[in-house]
Amino acid sequence: MDLISHALVGLLLGFLYLAPPGPVNLSVVRAALDHHRTTAWKIAAGAASAEMLYCMLSVFGVALTEANQRVFFWLKVISVPVLLGMGIYSLFKKPKARTVSQLAREGAAAERAGEVLLQRSLPRGSFFLGFGLNVLNPTLFGLYFGTAAWLRGHGWLSDEFWPLATYVLAVGLGGWLLLALMAWQADRHQKLMGPRNLRRLYIFIGVFFISFALYTLYTLLKGA
Repeated sequence: MDLISHALVGLLLGFLYLAPPGPVNLSVVRAALDHHRTTAWKIAAGAASAEMLYCMLSVFGVALTEANQRVFFWLKVISVPVLLGMGIYSLFKKPKARTVSQLAREGAAAERAGEVLLQRSLPRGSFFLGFGLNVLNPTLFGLYFGTAAWLRGHGWLSDEFWPLATYVLAVGLGGWLLLALMAWQADRHQKLMGPRNLRRLYIFIGVFFISFALYTLYTLLKGA
């Protein structure tokens, strides 16, 4: 059951944290709109691998800081306003309506920017494009580190190898499934999620983060 719970949490986080539109999503969508499904899947696999890397590093980082209870306590305190801010931002974020041609142009711009940044540091290819675009996302490690600290602080993340490995792999799978779903939708229907459904997704993410923050605040006050 421990493995199942870690897998479900990882899948949910991997899915949610790649849901907001960004360079990776746009690159996947552009490839799918051009009917290059394999390219889109390779970009998605690279992005999911970067998610797994940051998730693994965050698990190790939290394990190191947990040895110092004072540092771990202040991490939990800091996580409250950070999670609240992210939640409120998501609740009030209004997604823009984009046509297929606009998505294609934005995806092409994201790919060009990514290739310029990565051409001297990583091999060329769709997989490395997706990997590099996500590695260069400055918020991703912070998200996974804060999440790992929160989960560990509330006893929802094990310190054993196999549950942690399951959690990390599930994060990558969740991210890949989301991007593969976006590619399939763009390729088959030539459209993405409309502004109304994106707004619902942002509200769900906002409530998700705010719930984390309020529960953390409750446990801090309870332990005081």
